Amino acid sequence: MNHEFVRRLEKQPNSVLFGLSLLLTLLVATADHMLSPSLSLSLLYLLPISLAAWYLNRWAGIFLVLLCTVTWLSADLARQPEIALGIHLWNALIRLGVFAVVSTRLSALRIALDREKQDAYLDPLTSAVNQRFLLEMLDREAERSRRYGYPLALAYLGLDNFRAVNERGGQSFGDRILQQIAHSIQQALRTTDTLARVGGDEFAILMPHADQNAAKAVMVRVYRDLLSLNQQADWQVGFSIGLISCDCAPAQSNQILAQAQQLMHQVKRSGKNRIEYQTLSL
Repeated sequence: MNHEFVRRLEKQPNSVLFGLSLLLTLLVATADHMLSPSLSLSLLYLLPISLAAWYLNRWAGIFLVLLCTVTWLSADLARQPEIALGIHLWNALIRLGVFAVVSTRLSALRIALDREKQDAYLDPLTSAVNQRFLLEMLDREAERSRRYGYPLALAYLGLDNFRAVNERGGQSFGDRILQQIAHSIQQALRTTDTLARVGGDEFAILMPHADQNAAKAVMVRVYRDLLSLNQQADWQVGFSIGLISCDCAPAQSNQILAQAQQLMHQVKRSGKNRIEYQTLSL
């Protein structure tokens, strides 16, 4: 199957995919009523079932299984009335079983693949996305920024004095700090923002559709919440943040991440524990 066609299917709303499944069922059922009984359309019935099971969910797949079984049974009854009803019902039961197996296996496989894909992009400790996923997101958002001219911002956050705290309290203590920090950041972000863990004690925040003022507002909220959390827990860490914003993303999207990281290091060298803002310099 063409990869572009598959990508387009993935982007369709569930209502469109469900409607397409019903339309395919109607087309196959119509052909089944018109064609000779000796011509089997079993594989064609699997198309709408597979579409619903793979792209929607298990229950949509089960609904299509029942619908396709009933439509196939009605076609058999209309074309072969001389055959005993019991035989028709037995055949329908066999088809129902086959359809159900295909549907449930496809649904289970899709769930497993989605889970595996999600695990490959998530940091196992903090549940933030990892750097690999961040770079993919940054590429996509930068392309949209260039195409449509909307602003883009990225912040790079590094913890201050975390190594000493980690050595004093042990790795498990440091891990709990990172988890709470990631949770606090995530709570302060907009729904469109993406938090990534890009190093042992470093995080990046991608903010699409955010000009410098909007990005500043987000990061001030993040910084304020982190200071409050640090004070309550008495971790004795700081938060050095470099924020880069641009009206239109550069051709090399990783340049945004590199400049944000560089700005964060400048903050660390010049006193630590504050936010520094810059517009992207090309």
